[in-house]
Amino acid sequence: MSDSDPWSAIKTPGSDSELITRRVDSSIQWDVFWAVDRLRRCHLALLHDDTECQTPELPALRGIEITDRPGVTGDRHTLSIMLLSGEDRDLFYRLCTDIVEAVSGAQDEKQAISVAIRRAWRWHHLLRTGRSGRLAEEAEKGLIGELRLLETVFTPILGEFAAVAAWQGPLGAPKDFEINRLAFEVKTRRGAATPYISISSADQLDTSGVDSLYLHVTELDRAESRLEESFTLDEIVERLRDRLVGLAQVEFDRRLEAAGYRDEDEYNGAWLEGTSAWHEVADSFPRITSEDVPQGIQSVNYRLSLGAISDFEVPDKVVRTALGATEP
Repeated sequence: MSDSDPWSAIKTPGSDSELITRRVDSSIQWDVFWAVDRLRRCHLALLHDDTECQTPELPALRGIEITDRPGVTGDRHTLSIMLLSGEDRDLFYRLCTDIVEAVSGAQDEKQAISVAIRRAWRWHHLLRTGRSGRLAEEAEKGLIGELRLLETVFTPILGEFAAVAAWQGPLGAPKDFEINRLAFEVKTRRGAATPYISISSADQLDTSGVDSLYLHVTELDRAESRLEESFTLDEIVERLRDRLVGLAQVEFDRRLEAAGYRDEDEYNGAWLEGTSAWHEVADSFPRITSEDVPQGIQSVNYRLSLGAISDFEVPDKVVRTALGATEP
């Protein structure tokens, strides 16, 4: 058996529902196994007690299936990470060993499952964007825009857990925030020198499936020196973490990881926030939607002039009322 192919020496099970397993490392106290199914697909299986570990939303990775389901005996569940085909087996092994290393330091079973899922979300982001280092400046700026709205608008109105749950952009949703049938897209730009915003897909301003879609645009510039009103990305994250508790904090950290944020990267550069405005995306709003894209076009990226959408600007009160805010 190769060190980089722990599945090769595992026997093939006799039934479709069976997994043949081999413990990853006897020194790890959690039940983590290499496993093979009847089709000889490779699995990393983590057994856990479902009454202790309520698994959050699982990431989707191309060519890999992640599930959490009851086991064949008792109330033990199996968190399974499965390679769907024989391709990219070496990469899958690296993913699995990275998860195993992270899990090995967990203090209890609940934390072990949480760490495994959070690490899988990090791989989701890496494989989707092809990056593993610090966020680029534009990505940092975009994340700040989303976190500022989470901090100043959504959390005060919706409450902590509901606000974090609404932040769906890092999890691959087409809109940054989704609350029932309301959707919110967040864009940042560099002051008056940038009279446009960048739209990176035909889905971002598509109103299909929602009752209302609001676009928030804010000015965000680097601060030449540290001022009282300036802030850093790390400071916003710290403020939100201090405010959130329990599952809300767990879900917040999961989304941060999916967005590519890592504590060890230390984002100390200061930013200044300028003017901002809400826009309601109505039928005549200038945009490209999926219905406009000819067959065969794989992606759409365009710049939207702010002057062209000025007539669609709405007061903050309209958005806050839609979110359920009550007047003081």
